Amino acid sequence: MGRGKPLSDYEKGQISAYKNNGLSINELIKKLRKSRCVIQNFVKNSKEYGILKSPGCPKFFSKRGERELLRIALKSKLNTKEISEKLAHSPFYETVRRVLKWSRFFKILL
Repeated sequence: MGRGKPLSDYEKGQISAYKNNGLSINELIKKLRKSRCVIQNFVKNSKEYGILKSPGCPKFFSKRGERELLRIALKSKLNTKEISEKLAHSPFYETVRRVLKWSRFFKILL
């Protein structure tokens, strides 16, 4: 389902002022003609309202692990399977290949 337009600065100010004067959520909904969800989200956490949070998948390698992988790959003539076996947490060789592919230090011929 799509998202509606975010609250403008004027609307945020109105909600804050009305809430400080003691109006309830239901009264805010009637006065501002906004959904309950958007008003509650703003009232709960007004400082972080409108900031998008990335739900992305966590990376397998930390920066340290990525540097270790690159160091091994630069110093040796090993293929990706051998590099993945040499690393401490032994990732799948396709993961090693992907990290090397995205690195600016390597040009991999696939």
